Amino acid sequence: MAEFDFGIDCPDEEVAEKLRAEIEGQQIFQDGLDVDDERVSVTSQQGMLKIIEEFAKKESASIDVEVWPNGTEYDEAEESGDLETHSFGD
Repeated sequence: MAEFDFGIDCPDEEVAEKLRAEIEGQQIFQDGLDVDDERVSVTSQQGMLKIIEEFAKKESASIDVEVWPNGTEYDEAEESGDLETHSFGD
């Protein structure tokens, strides 16, 4: 199954830490899980989007997600059109 890099922007550091804990507890492939202020980064599979969407609903939080193929630099993905963006929550 394909792996993707996820850059997840949360409304604040508290929500970012809660999301990190939520992701950490999931039974889905994950690598490089990290939190930096309001941004959570992780490498995982496409199913991670559903987890983030459900978390945003549960927390009533607005969360923006950038997804690009693992092994591709962010700038390369943006230039080639391989960067996807998603917004979840209110």
